[in-house]
Amino acid sequence: RLFPMAALIGFVVLGGAYFVMKNIFYAEGVVSIIIEIVGGGAFLLVILRKGRL
Repeated sequence: RLFPMAALIGFVVLGGAYFVMKNIFYAEGVVSIIIEIVGGGAFLLVILRKGRL
């Protein structure tokens, strides 16, 4: 029950982000860059806290 809800929330957030960036800020490729920066930062934070992979 948790996985379908997480997938739905992810789809809505991603779709909303693309809609906002395309129709309000007129920038299409920015969402993927933001996702990569946030994901990379989270990965580095986990690595630095644990001290290993």
